[in-house]
Amino acid sequence: MSERGAPTAVAAIAIAIALALPAPIAAAQALDCPQKPPQITIEIVSPKPRIDRSRTREKLTRESAERPPGDVHTLGLYSALWSMTASREVASLVESGGRENRGCAWLDKVAIRVEARPRLIYLARELQPRTCRYAAVLAHERKHVAVDDAVLAEAAGALSARLADALADLRTPAPVRLTGLDELRRRFIDESESRINAMWQAITDERNRRQRDIDSPEEYARVEAECRR
Repeated sequence: MSERGAPTAVAAIAIAIALALPAPIAAAQALDCPQKPPQITIEIVSPKPRIDRSRTREKLTRESAERPPGDVHTLGLYSALWSMTASREVASLVESGGRENRGCAWLDKVAIRVEARPRLIYLARELQPRTCRYAAVLAHERKHVAVDDAVLAEAAGALSARLADALADLRTPAPVRLTGLDELRRRFIDESESRINAMWQAITDERNRRQRDIDSPEEYARVEAECRR
């Protein structure tokens, strides 16, 4: 918290791709394309934030994402780096020796890993522990921490089902000629990347909106009044 301030937040995205080799089936066997949604796994890595009192209020003011105007200095700052990696696996089936040389492809597995680290609560060196101002600033920064915890918990609870629905159509509903199979596999990769990124962007937008709501004039007034009683 500053006597105006804001959390620092950076979101990053990385995508990894795995293309499973086509598995042949016997020519006499009817080729049925799997119609199931991809298997989704979600991993959230979010350690508890550490308190750092090494910076002066002048340094925190310079580092603040939203610098306060005039001579107002930042007394506290919450910083957390968010990142998301997504690995995807496209599977295939092809006929072995069939006259039409047909095959199926589908997005089979998606593994999402979300990390929020390092997480730091910076408190200005000038703040003295066990004082009202120290406690008030720390309590304000912990509200920013609670927002991140809530958004991450919601993502962990809902993202798997939402992704399975959003990616369920990335498959061949019926066998296709092998000459077009590679193109379809590439399209599944490109389209899944776009949809995963859009969903991740929505999560980070919601996070940023909630974080901004904490730094309201009413909140700053409340903190100021807390130590004037």
